[in-house]
Amino acid sequence: MSTVVVRLTWSEASDSSGIKLYNVYRNDAHIHQLTDLAYNVFDEEKPTTIKYYVVALTNDGNYLKSNEIYVDTLDVAGFNALNYTLNFDL
Repeated sequence: MSTVVVRLTWSEASDSSGIKLYNVYRNDAHIHQLTDLAYNVFDEEKPTTIKYYVVALTNDGNYLKSNEIYVDTLDVAGFNALNYTLNFDL
């Protein structure tokens, strides 16, 4: 069985009150909360297509959503790291 690592990185969201944290979503389900600008998802299932996005929580309680990306693990064999960049400049 092969291991798939999806490395998500994103640009810092911008808000006048500042950013408190980031929430990572996989297929519309919350999977992690952090203050960093990157997250690794290990042992992704395959073959499949997965949707990811990040939602920033501002210090004044508003939410900013990044773009969505779709990760296709159909053609991955062996150990692979798939790198994707999200951004909040929509």
